[in-house]
Amino acid sequence: RIGQIVEATRPARKRSVTVTSVFAPVTGRMMASQNGPSGPAGGFVAADQLGSGSAAVATAPALQTRVREVGFQVLTAAAQTLYPCFEAGACGAVVSMAVFAPQAVHEIYTAWKDKDSVLASEKQRRVHQAGQQICSGMGIPGIKYAMDVNGYYGGWPRMPLLPLTGDQRKKVEELLQDIRN
Repeated sequence: RIGQIVEATRPARKRSVTVTSVFAPVTGRMMASQNGPSGPAGGFVAADQLGSGSAAVATAPALQTRVREVGFQVLTAAAQTLYPCFEAGACGAVVSMAVFAPQAVHEIYTAWKDKDSVLASEKQRRVHQAGQQICSGMGIPGIKYAMDVNGYYGGWPRMPLLPLTGDQRKKVEELLQDIRN
Protein backbone atom coordinates (compact mmCIF):
# COMPACT_ATOMS: atom_id res chain seq x y z
CA ARG A 1 0.00 0.00 0.00
CA ILE A 2 2.82 2.43 0.82
CA GLY A 3 4.36 1.72 -2.58
CA GLN A 4 1.05 2.50 -4.28
CA ILE A 5 0.74 5.79 -2.41
CA VAL A 6 4.33 6.74 -3.28
CA GLU A 7 3.71 5.96 -6.95
CA ALA A 8 0.42 7.86 -7.02
CA THR A 9 1.98 10.97 -5.46
CA ARG A 10 5.21 10.96 -7.48
CA PRO A 11 3.94 13.63 -9.94
CA ALA A 12 3.14 16.05 -7.08
CA ARG A 13 4.76 19.47 -7.44
CA LYS A 14 8.14 19.78 -5.71
CA ARG A 15 9.51 22.86 -3.94
CA SER A 16 12.93 23.92 -2.70
CA VAL A 17 13.30 24.01 1.08
CA THR A 18 16.26 25.23 3.11
CA VAL A 19 17.04 22.68 5.82
CA THR A 20 19.70 21.94 8.40
CA SER A 21 21.85 18.83 8.35
CA VAL A 22 19.18 16.91 10.27
CA PHE A 23 16.46 18.05 7.83
CA ALA A 24 14.93 20.51 10.28
CA PRO A 25 13.15 23.39 8.52
CA VAL A 26 14.92 26.72 8.69
CA THR A 27 12.85 29.73 9.72
CA GLY A 28 13.24 33.27 8.40
CA ARG A 29 14.44 34.44 11.82
CA MET A 30 17.19 31.78 11.80
CA MET A 31 18.36 32.96 8.38
CA ALA A 32 18.22 36.64 9.39
CA SER A 33 20.52 35.96 12.34
CA GLN A 34 23.03 34.44 9.90
CA ASN A 35 22.85 37.31 7.42
CA GLY A 36 24.12 39.93 9.81
CA PRO A 37 24.08 41.11 13.38
CA SER A 38 20.73 41.71 14.94
CA GLY A 39 19.65 43.64 17.95
CA PRO A 40 20.49 47.14 19.15
CA ALA A 41 23.51 48.92 17.64
CA GLY A 42 24.26 46.12 15.18
CA GLY A 43 24.56 43.37 17.79
CA PHE A 44 26.77 45.33 20.19
CA VAL A 45 25.84 46.15 23.76
CA ALA A 46 27.04 49.53 24.96
CA ALA A 47 29.84 49.47 27.54
CA ASP A 48 27.92 51.67 29.98
CA GLN A 49 25.08 49.12 29.99
CA LEU A 50 27.47 46.34 31.04
CA GLY A 51 28.85 48.22 34.02
CA SER A 52 32.30 46.65 33.70
CA GLY A 53 33.64 49.07 31.09
CA SER A 54 33.95 46.48 28.31
CA ALA A 55 31.85 45.84 25.23
CA ALA A 56 30.30 42.55 24.17
CA VAL A 57 29.40 41.26 20.74
CA ALA A 58 26.40 39.00 20.21
CA THR A 59 27.36 36.35 17.69
CA ALA A 60 25.68 33.11 16.73
CA PRO A 61 27.46 30.04 15.42
CA ALA A 62 27.16 29.57 11.67
CA LEU A 63 24.08 27.58 10.74
CA GLN A 64 24.87 24.73 8.36
CA THR A 65 22.11 24.60 5.77
CA ARG A 66 21.41 23.06 2.39
CA VAL A 67 18.61 23.28 -0.12
CA ARG A 68 16.52 20.19 -0.76
CA GLU A 69 13.81 19.46 -3.30
CA VAL A 70 10.73 18.22 -1.47
CA GLY A 71 7.49 16.86 -2.87
CA PHE A 72 4.70 14.86 -1.31
CA GLN A 73 6.29 12.88 1.53
CA VAL A 74 4.86 9.52 2.56
CA LEU A 75 5.29 8.40 6.17
CA THR A 76 4.49 5.03 7.69
CA ALA A 77 2.93 4.41 11.09
CA ALA A 78 3.64 0.74 11.85
CA ALA A 79 6.89 -0.31 13.47
CA GLN A 80 6.30 -3.92 12.50
CA THR A 81 6.58 -3.01 8.78
CA LEU A 82 9.03 -0.13 8.99
CA TYR A 83 11.80 -1.49 6.77
CA PRO A 84 9.51 -2.79 4.00
CA CYS A 85 7.76 0.60 3.96
CA PHE A 86 11.09 2.41 3.59
CA GLU A 87 11.97 0.06 0.74
CA ALA A 88 8.60 0.84 -0.88
CA GLY A 89 9.37 4.57 -0.84
CA ALA A 90 8.30 5.97 2.54
CA CYS A 91 10.68 8.72 3.64
CA GLY A 92 10.00 8.55 7.37
CA ALA A 93 7.79 7.23 10.13
CA VAL A 94 5.61 8.24 13.03
CA VAL A 95 5.42 5.08 15.10
CA SER A 96 4.08 4.52 18.60
CA MET A 97 6.84 2.01 19.30
CA ALA A 98 9.32 4.89 19.28
CA VAL A 99 7.77 6.03 22.57
CA PHE A 100 9.14 3.04 24.49
CA ALA A 101 11.92 1.79 22.16
CA PRO A 102 13.29 4.80 20.23
CA GLN A 103 16.73 3.24 19.76
CA ALA A 104 15.31 0.11 18.11
CA VAL A 105 13.19 2.15 15.69
CA HIS A 106 16.07 4.48 14.90
CA GLU A 107 18.41 1.55 14.19
CA ILE A 108 16.06 0.27 11.48
CA TYR A 109 15.96 3.70 9.87
CA THR A 110 19.73 4.15 10.10
CA ALA A 111 20.46 0.72 8.59
CA TRP A 112 18.06 1.49 5.73
CA LYS A 113 19.67 4.92 5.19
CA ASP A 114 23.10 3.22 5.12
CA LYS A 115 21.75 0.75 2.52
CA ASP A 116 22.55 -2.20 4.80
CA SER A 117 19.62 -4.46 3.96
CA VAL A 118 20.90 -7.39 6.03
CA LEU A 119 21.15 -5.31 9.21
CA ALA A 120 17.86 -3.51 8.53
CA SER A 121 16.08 -6.84 8.02
CA GLU A 122 17.55 -8.23 11.26
CA LYS A 123 16.55 -5.12 13.22
CA GLN A 124 13.07 -5.29 11.68
CA ARG A 125 12.74 -8.95 12.61
CA ARG A 126 13.58 -8.12 16.24
CA VAL A 127 10.84 -5.51 16.64
CA HIS A 128 8.13 -7.13 14.53
CA GLN A 129 6.36 -9.12 17.27
CA ALA A 130 6.66 -6.36 19.86
CA GLY A 131 5.24 -3.78 17.48
CA GLN A 132 2.40 -6.03 16.45
CA GLN A 133 1.41 -7.34 19.88
CA ILE A 134 2.11 -4.31 22.08
CA CYS A 135 1.22 -1.35 19.85
CA SER A 136 -1.47 -2.88 17.66
CA GLY A 137 -2.77 -5.53 20.05
CA MET A 138 -2.65 -3.97 23.52
CA GLY A 139 -2.89 -0.33 22.52
CA ILE A 140 -2.28 2.50 24.95
CA PRO A 141 -2.14 0.36 28.12
CA GLY A 142 0.49 -1.85 26.45
CA ILE A 143 2.53 1.14 25.29
CA LYS A 144 2.41 2.73 28.74
CA TYR A 145 3.55 -0.47 30.45
CA ALA A 146 6.29 -0.97 27.83
CA MET A 147 7.53 2.54 28.69
CA ASP A 148 7.73 1.53 32.35
CA VAL A 149 9.62 -1.67 31.45
CA ASN A 150 12.17 0.25 29.36
CA GLY A 151 12.84 2.87 32.04
CA TYR A 152 10.49 5.65 30.94
CA TYR A 153 7.40 6.84 32.78
CA GLY A 154 4.26 5.38 31.26
CA GLY A 155 2.00 5.31 34.27
CA TRP A 156 -1.55 4.04 34.34
CA PRO A 157 -3.89 4.48 31.39
CA ARG A 158 -6.82 6.84 31.89
CA MET A 159 -10.35 5.52 32.18
CA PRO A 160 -12.15 3.94 30.41
CA LEU A 161 -8.96 2.04 29.47
CA LEU A 162 -7.86 -0.53 32.02
CA PRO A 163 -4.31 -1.45 33.04
CA LEU A 164 -2.83 -4.65 31.66
CA THR A 165 -3.49 -7.93 33.42
CA GLY A 166 -0.63 -9.88 34.98
CA ASP A 167 -0.41 -12.19 31.96
CA GLN A 168 -0.33 -9.24 29.57
CA ARG A 169 2.44 -7.58 31.60
CA LYS A 170 4.47 -10.77 31.48
CA LYS A 171 3.98 -10.91 27.70
CA VAL A 172 5.21 -7.30 27.31
CA GLU A 173 8.29 -8.08 29.40
CA GLU A 174 9.02 -11.15 27.24
CA LEU A 175 8.60 -9.18 24.00
CA LEU A 176 10.95 -6.44 25.23
CA GLN A 177 13.61 -8.84 26.53
CA ASP A 178 15.73 -8.17 23.44
CA ILE A 179 14.58 -4.58 22.88
CA ARG A 180 15.99 -2.40 25.65
CA ASN A 181 17.18 1.17 25.48
